[in-house]
Amino acid sequence: MCTANLPPAASIHTPAGPFACGTSIRLGLAAGGQLGPSLGSNGMWFPSSLWSRPAGGLAVHPHIALDRAKPGSLIVNRHGERFANEALSYHDFCEEVFRHGEDAVPAWMIVDRDFIHRYGLGVIRPRTRSLQPYVESGYLKAASSPEALAAQIGVPGEALARTIERCNSFARSGQDEDFHRGESAYQRSNGDPDRRLKNPCLGPINPARLHAVSLWPTPLATARGLVCGTNGEVLDQAGDPIHGLYAAGGDMQSVFGGQYPGAGAQIGQAMTFAWAAARHTANGLKQE
Repeated sequence: MCTANLPPAASIHTPAGPFACGTSIRLGLAAGGQLGPSLGSNGMWFPSSLWSRPAGGLAVHPHIALDRAKPGSLIVNRHGERFANEALSYHDFCEEVFRHGEDAVPAWMIVDRDFIHRYGLGVIRPRTRSLQPYVESGYLKAASSPEALAAQIGVPGEALARTIERCNSFARSGQDEDFHRGESAYQRSNGDPDRRLKNPCLGPINPARLHAVSLWPTPLATARGLVCGTNGEVLDQAGDPIHGLYAAGGDMQSVFGGQYPGAGAQIGQAMTFAWAAARHTANGLKQE
């Protein structure tokens, strides 16, 4: 189902639960329901880093608001160049990844040692004393120059050096001339106003103490699902309700049209239509 409905550049990994495999959607289709039209990427997306836990298992860690918009970071594609505003919402950033396709999968988030000390990076918490375990596991790359880091992550060294210097010039001026990072209230709210920088989302990167993690577009949930009525009734091919069959949450076609307006978009849809379905079926039982 992922292969048929999600973009080719989507990661096979997800922070969603292991039992979210489309079973109830298949049941709805078997009962005569229909899938709604494609909604573009058909998902709700996080850029995530992948960490192999020392005790076993893979952590799919979403980079939501704790690091991407903070000053002193940038994200590059396989050409060593920025391709999007790093401070976009997590869903919108992944949409930019899909727009650039394989060139941006994986993308690489570049920071320096001071950044990790201040803000952390992915699964690494702020003020972590030693980064060596993360380097040895392969989760974190470390280098003393842009060229050395570029060799580790497989991007052109000269291009990465130019990108870092250009971002440092933006930090000095306070204006991102390429992608306008830090120019909206949402982006600034995820920056760091306490440092009194010209732009709370733009800060210098020390090219002699560089680190990087790879980011992948991972689906937290799907947006394409069963077509439903206003009370959550699953509709058949003719658009008529299937008696006694309801859907809510991720099993139904997203009422947000494939967009991710904010935290709670999934649970909000689940709660609203579960409530509507319960009232609808209860009223039907009273009438019977």
